[in-house]
Amino acid sequence: MTVKEKLVGLVGAHNCSDAPEVLVEYSRDFSLSPPGMPNYVVKPKDAQEVHEVVQFANEHKMPVVPTSSKVHCYGAAIPRRGASCWT
Repeated sequence: MTVKEKLVGLVGAHNCSDAPEVLVEYSRDFSLSPPGMPNYVVKPKDAQEVHEVVQFANEHKMPVVPTSSKVHCYGAAIPRRGASCWT
């Protein structure tokens, strides 16, 4: 089972994407920091799904970048090292 298949199993197909047009939306904010492309964008719907996604990421040593509105000006929500973003 691939990483994406496992993430889809955790949050559903509509809440997990590796499509370039989606990933680029999460690659930057309003800061002057250089963009960083995530490997996946995951959108858990509740605390249980957040727990499962973070547990999976931890087990597979995958960095996670939590984000919300993406209206930030300091670069903290820009993924590094192929991280997965979740909102």
